Amino acid sequence: MDGIIAINGVTLPFAPIKMTIAKSDLYSDSTQRSAETGHLLMYLIRENIYTLELEFLLDTVQTELLESLICGTDFTVSFYEGDEEKTKNMYPSDRTKEIVGTEKSRKYRLSFSLIEI
Repeated sequence: MDGIIAINGVTLPFAPIKMTIAKSDLYSDSTQRSAETGHLLMYLIRENIYTLELEFLLDTVQTELLESLICGTDFTVSFYEGDEEKTKNMYPSDRTKEIVGTEKSRKYRLSFSLIEI
């Protein structure tokens, strides 16, 4: 899977084993149901905010590279949605790193989300 192309201009030499693309909308705090009719009064601020849920299975060197690329507060991420390339400013969620394998053949399962700013 070649879903992620680059982070901060650095092309990844490996691909995620799992990638989910979600889009969400942001509504004002004033969004609520009418007390009179019960209908929802929606005040849209922004739509189609991307969240990339990612999972990688990497060796030690690859893990260190990826962790260094996502350690900032925001960065550019280029990725494919279908056949279309997108570039968005994003920030990372909490990261989970699971050790898989033995000392001689150790891999790391690194999971996190990238959320559009």
